[in-house]
Amino acid sequence: MPRDPTRPKVCEQPLTVQRVLIGSPVNQKPPILAEFLKSLSELDVSGTLTDFAFVDDNQNPDSSAMLAAFHREGSRVFILESATGAVGTGRQDYVCDDKTHRWNEDLVWRVAEHKDRMIRFALENEYDYLFLIDSDLVLHPDTLRHLITCGRAIVSEIFWTQWQPDSPPLPQVWLQDQYTLFEHARGERISQEEAQSRTRAFLESLKTPGLYEVGGLGACTLISREALQKGVSFREVPNVSFWGEDRHFCIRAAALGLRLYVDTCYPAYHIYRESDLERVKDYREANRTEAQAPVHKAAATLLKSHGIRSEMNKILSAAKRAVERFWSFDFRDPRRDDGMELLAPDYWSEISKGLEDDLRASMQARLISRTDVLSSRLALIDSEATEALVTGRVLTHGVEQDRYFRELYDCRVLVTRPEKETRWLVRGVEFTRVPEPDLPDFMQTRVIKYEGNRLTLSMLVRNEAGRYLRRVLEHAAQYIDAAVILDDASEDDTVEVCRQALGNIPTTIVSNSKHGFHNEVELRRQQWELTVSTNPDWILVLDADEMLEDRATSAIRDLINQPFYDYYSFRLYDFWDPTHYREDPYWQAHKTYRVFLVRYQPRFKYTWQETPLHCGRLPNNVTALPGARSELRVKHFGWATPADRELKYRRYKMLDPNARYGIKQQYESILDPHPSLVEWID
Repeated sequence: MPRDPTRPKVCEQPLTVQRVLIGSPVNQKPPILAEFLKSLSELDVSGTLTDFAFVDDNQNPDSSAMLAAFHREGSRVFILESATGAVGTGRQDYVCDDKTHRWNEDLVWRVAEHKDRMIRFALENEYDYLFLIDSDLVLHPDTLRHLITCGRAIVSEIFWTQWQPDSPPLPQVWLQDQYTLFEHARGERISQEEAQSRTRAFLESLKTPGLYEVGGLGACTLISREALQKGVSFREVPNVSFWGEDRHFCIRAAALGLRLYVDTCYPAYHIYRESDLERVKDYREANRTEAQAPVHKAAATLLKSHGIRSEMNKILSAAKRAVERFWSFDFRDPRRDDGMELLAPDYWSEISKGLEDDLRASMQARLISRTDVLSSRLALIDSEATEALVTGRVLTHGVEQDRYFRELYDCRVLVTRPEKETRWLVRGVEFTRVPEPDLPDFMQTRVIKYEGNRLTLSMLVRNEAGRYLRRVLEHAAQYIDAAVILDDASEDDTVEVCRQALGNIPTTIVSNSKHGFHNEVELRRQQWELTVSTNPDWILVLDADEMLEDRATSAIRDLINQPFYDYYSFRLYDFWDPTHYREDPYWQAHKTYRVFLVRYQPRFKYTWQETPLHCGRLPNNVTALPGARSELRVKHFGWATPADRELKYRRYKMLDPNARYGIKQQYESILDPHPSLVEWID
C-alpha cells in the first residue's frame, strides 16, 4: 500500500479506548509537585479513557491545595484522603534533602497501603490498566500510550537517578534480590571484577531503546487488569526481609507467574532533589513530541472548518467497518454484499475474487469467525485531508472445529475521499500476523453453544418486599429461563414476593438463617456457587433494585446465542427519582461498563476480590475470558428515594467508617440536597 514518508503526520485520534487509572500517593514539596502535575496534564492519553486517583498524604497544605485544583478535560480526578495514622506505630514525617530520601518501615508500609487502595479502586471500577507513578517524576508525553502497546502485564518506564550526590546515575530496576544489577546463577561464585563487568553490560543495554525483562521495578509502572486480577499487591511478604514495598510487589508478582519488564524508549526524569528542578525545562524541550508540534496549517484549517472530531470519526468509521468485515463470517449467515460497501470499487474489483476464494477455503475449517479492532491510530497523509492511513491492531477469533482460536494482526488501511464526495472509501488493506503466546487451557476448552442458550437470573435479597423487588422480577420474567435467589435472612415477605413475581419460571430459593452482609464477599461467593450448581448456560446477576431497560426483552437472546463472548458489560444508571439519574463528579457509574452477564465455563477457575465490602457481584477474573460491551443499560433504583439514600448512607458509615473500601467524598455526597440530575430517555 503506497505511502509517501515525506508527507507529515499532523493529527491522531483513537479508534477504540482503553480505560486507565493513573494513581499516585502524594507527599511532596510544592515546586516538585507542580512539575509532576504539569507532566500529567501533558501526557498523551489518546486512545484511552483516563482518570486520576491521588492519595493526599501531604504535610504541606499548599501541596494539598495544588492536588485538589488539578483538572484535566475529559478525565475524572479522585482525591482519596490518607488513612488516619500509619501502618505500624503511627504517622511519621517523610524527609528528603539535597543528599537523599529518608524512609523508615512505617512510612514504607503506609505507602504500600495507599498503592493497594488504588489497586482495589481499579479493580472495583473495572479499569483496563492502573498506572502507578511517583509524584517526583516528569514523564515523556508518549509514555502511557507506548507502555500500553508493549502488551505486557507489568511494565515500567525507566528513569535514572543519582541516589547519592557523587554517585553515577542508576536505574530504578534491577535483576535479582535487593538491588543486584548483574545476572548470576544460584550458587555461582564470581570475582568482583566479573560482577562489575556484568553490571556495566546490563546498564549499557538499558541505554539502548527497547523492552527488557528484569527482576525488580517500580515508581513508574503500568499494571494490566490481568495482573490486578491475579492478586498483585504491595503488602508485606512476611517471610522476606528485603526493604521496600516495590520489592515485595515484585516478589509476589513473580510468584503469581507474572514476568516484569522495563521499557527504555521514553525515559522519565526524576526530580530526586530540589536542585534537579533546574534541568526539567531541558528535559521537556528535548522530549517535545510531534503531537505537540504545530499542526500543518492547511490540514488544520480544513479540519477546523469541517469540525475535527466529526471529520476524523468519518475516516475512522470507514476503516473500522471495512477491517471488522474482512475476516468476519458465519457459515450460517454468509457475507452480504454490503460487507465491503466502504471499499472503493476499483480496489474491490481487483481483490474480490481472491478474497472470496480465501473465504470459501477458510469456511471449511473455521465455521464461525469475528474480527475486532483493538486499537488504531489515524494519520492524515496529504495537506487537504483527502487521504489517510489507519494503522492498528486487529483480533480475529472464533471457532475452528469446535475449538476457540485467536489470532492477532497489525493492520494498515489506506482511506481516501474522492473529489466532490463526503464519504471515505478504503483503497487498500494489509495484515501482518503478530506472534502471541499459546492460549491458556481454559480458552482451548471453552464450552460454547451457538443457539438454545438458557438464561438464569441470579439475585441476592434481604428485606426487599416493600421496595422494588416485585417490579424487578416481573420485568426479568419476560426474558429469563430460570432464577436462583439467595435470601440473606429476610425478616419480611421477600421470599413470598419472589415466588409470586416469578410465577412459572423454574426458581431455586435458599434462605440463610443468619444475616451475613457484614462480609459481602462470602455472600456473593455463596450466591455464585448456588447458581452454578444449577448448571446454567448464562448468568445474569442483578440486585433487587436493578432492572435492564425494556429493549432487553428482545435483544438479550442475540447476546447469548453466539460463540465469541463469555461476558457482557453494561452501563448502570443511578436513579435519584423515578425518571432522573444522577450525574456529577462522584456519580458517574453510567460512564463505566460493568460485567452483569456471563457464560458459565465449568473448567475455568474463578477467583474473588477478598474484601468484606465492594467486592463485586461476580468473580473478579471473569474478564480473562473473551467479552464485549453491550449498549443495553441497567436502571438502578437503590438511591431513588430520600429514605433509600438515608439508609445506604448510614450503612456505609457503619461498615466502612474510614472509607477504606470506597471514597469518603462520595459517601458524604449521598445526602446532597441539590444533586445534579439528568432525565432518563428510553
